[in-house]
Amino acid sequence: MTEPDARRRAENGLRHLARLQVRTGLHPPETVLAELVEAIEVELPGTDPQVLARAWIAAETAALRAEATRWPEVTGHDRLVSALTDLRNRGVAVRAGVADRAAAGRGLDPGELRGVLWFTHPDVWHSLDHGVLEVTLSHPDLTDAVPGDDLLSGVLRVLARHQVPAAFERGRLLLSVTWQARP
Repeated sequence: MTEPDARRRAENGLRHLARLQVRTGLHPPETVLAELVEAIEVELPGTDPQVLARAWIAAETAALRAEATRWPEVTGHDRLVSALTDLRNRGVAVRAGVADRAAAGRGLDPGELRGVLWFTHPDVWHSLDHGVLEVTLSHPDLTDAVPGDDLLSGVLRVLARHQVPAAFERGRLLLSVTWQARP
């Protein structure tokens, strides 16, 4: 691969990262900017990372706003947010965009919880592009829920009540929902 080809691939990958970070809506804008600037510094030396990052974030934000005008009044993501709020009210902690199981459990008081539902940024990115959000459902001690488990059955009922189709496969809940966080 020639240097211009490698640079073009790096730029395309970074633009895609900007798209994903803007569309997840899980980080404040200053964090999105800082992460993108850092990635540009590494992948595209000799450029002005602040200028590129700000331009790509602005373009992705404008594209998201334009796209959101064509979304239905209630999206799958809206139903998901409603279901997650309901789960929180029922003693299930929801940890969105955490790095791993340890991060999902950090700062929680297991004595007050029925369970922990958690997912990573890559899980959200998958939902953006493929319409399936994979989440992990754990007991307060962070052992995974299993079929026949009251926790799993209860969470599936809440998701169904909010019209979020879900199935349990290979130890994870697969939610049929496209991540459409409103800008």
